Amino acid sequence: MPEEADKRVIIPASAGEVSETWKSDPAFDDSAWLRSSGGPGGIGYERSTGYEDWISLDIEDQMYGQNTTCYIRIPFTMATGLVGHFSELMLSVRFDDGFVAYLNGAEVARANITGTPQWDSEAEADHESYGRTFDAVFDPSAYADRLRAGENLLAIHGLNTPATSSDLIFSVAMEATVVEGGDSEYPYLEELRLLDFLRVTELMYHSPAGDRLDYIELCNIGAEPLDLTGLRFTDGVQFTFGSMMLDAGQCTVVVDDLAAFRDSYGMELSVAGEYTGRLSDGGEDIVLSLAAPLEAAIMRFRYEDDWYPTTDGNGRSLAVEDVTIPAVAWNRSENWYPSPPTPGTP
Repeated sequence: MPEEADKRVIIPASAGEVSETWKSDPAFDDSAWLRSSGGPGGIGYERSTGYEDWISLDIEDQMYGQNTTCYIRIPFTMATGLVGHFSELMLSVRFDDGFVAYLNGAEVARANITGTPQWDSEAEADHESYGRTFDAVFDPSAYADRLRAGENLLAIHGLNTPATSSDLIFSVAMEATVVEGGDSEYPYLEELRLLDFLRVTELMYHSPAGDRLDYIELCNIGAEPLDLTGLRFTDGVQFTFGSMMLDAGQCTVVVDDLAAFRDSYGMELSVAGEYTGRLSDGGEDIVLSLAAPLEAAIMRFRYEDDWYPTTDGNGRSLAVEDVTIPAVAWNRSENWYPSPPTPGTP
């Protein structure tokens, strides 16, 4: 379900005006609601500057000074053959200031609200969106069984604070990983191992020596070798792995400039090759995908330059705190720490 998916929106004016089935019934009659269609996909308003480039439907006239709650319905259709084959769901959210998300009526994520939200509920804390990227990625995989063939519904109870806030935004995207069977007994065993055990573990994105000493480290956190052949970095930088096995517990790096890297760190470390493009000094999305023609992402996360000042051109790299946590947690600053650069070492 892409960020620019069609949406229906209402700002409730009184208790009981909108039936509670608005968040659970794909067939609920929302024909009189406001409509948003196409990109960029955000719902909200901006009285100054910041969110204006992310808003498809401006609701300032309906919401400013009147209510801190809005309801958003995002219908989507699921093919019959996909039901029951989802191994992972990922919900990405851009928000200011709070929300509750429902998948076919089941709550799957929330922020800055406790208890049962009402028609006029207010976010319990301020939250400024990054605007240019999603603010949080949630893993509602436990609710994959709520998906059904045909019509489905993602519903968002959006929350602002206060009613005279100068801005507001809600935008979401949802992705699912589908495991398909084949003729052999275990057709995608190696790909499943990659999803489980290959992780980006260190980033030097702003070396004080310049881009030429930037790098991305990957490690095999499992107990068996992994075949990296054909894996692709497709966002942030571009790189396709050649024929390569990565032993259990071992790491390798992809680098900006191989000669400069070898001069600085020596000849002994495993280097998979040079990427094209550059790692942004200000933060960006990193996507590591399975080999073509498969499109599933092994890792999809974003780093930010303001997480730790010492990693932003001051000599430290970003290193992962705990490699055993779910891959969706790579988006959060608390799961990284500033480290002396140790490329290619477990």
